[in-house]
Amino acid sequence: MKKFILILVLFLVLNFVSGFSLNVNFEKESYNPGDTLQADILFDDDIQGEILTEDIELNCNGKINVAPFLLRLEDNHYYSYFNIPSSLSDQNCSFILKDVIYTNNGFLEQKDFITNFSLNNTNDSVYVSPAAVRITNVETTNTFIVQVINNGLNTTNYSISTIQTFFDISKKSLLLNPGQLGEFYVYTSDVLYNNVGKAEIKLDYNSNSFSIPIFFLVDDEILIDNTSESKLEFVNDFDNFNITINKNNNSYGFLKFKNYGDDVSDINFELTGNLDEVVYLQFYNLEEIKKDETLKQYVYINQNKSASSGNYSGNLKIDYDSKSIEFPIYVEITDVNINVNNTVINNSVKNTSVKPDDKKSSISVWWFVGLFFVVIIVVFFLLYKKKSKKPKSFLKLFL
Repeated sequence: MKKFILILVLFLVLNFVSGFSLNVNFEKESYNPGDTLQADILFDDDIQGEILTEDIELNCNGKINVAPFLLRLEDNHYYSYFNIPSSLSDQNCSFILKDVIYTNNGFLEQKDFITNFSLNNTNDSVYVSPAAVRITNVETTNTFIVQVINNGLNTTNYSISTIQTFFDISKKSLLLNPGQLGEFYVYTSDVLYNNVGKAEIKLDYNSNSFSIPIFFLVDDEILIDNTSESKLEFVNDFDNFNITINKNNNSYGFLKFKNYGDDVSDINFELTGNLDEVVYLQFYNLEEIKKDETLKQYVYINQNKSASSGNYSGNLKIDYDSKSIEFPIYVEITDVNINVNNTVINNSVKNTSVKPDDKKSSISVWWFVGLFFVVIIVVFFLLYKKKSKKPKSFLKLFL
């Protein structure tokens, strides 16, 4: 009997050890409302399919609408980040990966994986985008912009630093008032790059810090071959398309994609999620893209200035030859005025709501119009004076 119990215990232990595991590790133990949450996701290779942005959910005594970004680093390694709404209060929340299908002991199972964290408002919240960067080619993807918004209640100085010698950062610090947006450039030198797998840019503020991981996946570089297989790829210097604008403004930008295979015809474009409520494209189908040709797809944000405040997220999907590629897009329409002259989104989008040049040009036009009327008045005055002058009589000329 004891032998049977021992065998049963060993059987249960072995089954437990060989079971599926999925772990979510946060960069911080607790977050402020308004912070950018970062989650490192690791799991066994037995997952069926891939994790998608729509599989990620935030729950704080109920589902909270967020627009997560998701970077695929390896088959079993992902990294996600999103902004926590500032309207939330101190409470316990859950990061949920929904409906994950995996193999466990030879059987398919489906389950929600829940990881808890706490919200503790210290009035020092900060929004950072991107909060993680994936670089696959140091030579072509060597520059990116980081946007920082002070979501706290006090004016805050953000000190920017890194220990990596191959990074060149445009600013050493940002002094931001509450609600103010700032940005800085990060340049990666392909000459100085030393094949490190992961680096980071650090923001120190008050007694807190925020680290932006940069993952170098140089083994994943796109290889150009001479096969006849069609192959479209996005070729941008950024991993996502991210913008926050006032609902009375509009913006635009573009995404580049390249054909690394044979000529492709009948290409279709689609916006997933709820993006079609606030975004429209320059074109939705394309007759053909030649081999080695690079094209731009323009993306227009809140063009009619009629979108409702809120978060809009999804992907720009390109369908071709029974294949598809997708690029994540996140748009936040807000009632708050962002006090910047130009909103730059990932080096491509410019805010069209502020046009200082128009004012200057209109002043110049009115100046020329005024000058023209002055000249006309002077000419008429001289002509009138000449006509009204009485000539002397013929006799008086000889007196």
